[in-house]
Amino acid sequence: MPRYRALIEYTDGRGREQTRTVEIRSRSDSADDLARAAQEAWAKIREHGDHLPHNIHWERLDEEEE
Repeated sequence: MPRYRALIEYTDGRGREQTRTVEIRSRSDSADDLARAAQEAWAKIREHGDHLPHNIHWERLDEEEE
């Protein structure tokens, strides 16, 4: 299962700008699987139902980084 990492910038519920590094595992390298894994990870982080920010650059991690 491929792993990806991204630095996500968002505004929290109090209007403060936040930055968080997120790592995910996707079933494959397809855009649909990557999007599904990203949405699931984001739902665990943001309990208030905020939408995942757009235009996130996901970096695929090498096997050695796993």
